[in-house]
Amino acid sequence: MVVAAAQAPAAPMRDPRMRAAFLEGVREHAALPEVEALLAAGAAPADGAPLAVRPGVLAVAAARLADLLLEECFGEP
Repeated sequence: MVVAAAQAPAAPMRDPRMRAAFLEGVREHAALPEVEALLAAGAAPADGAPLAVRPGVLAVAAARLADLLLEECFGEP
């Protein structure tokens, strides 16, 4: 899964607000106790796609799976 996500191209978010919500959600998810970022998601602006982001992969033991980790990292803030 990590290899596939690392090979996935960055993609633009629909608008700056959605991009900001994604980046904040990624930070919140990765900061939870016992969560490990196997591949860091984040901003990946490029020519013609200033709102682009790259995917990431987080890992956590099933026993530590918090409700926040089941939520999307983008959308309405």
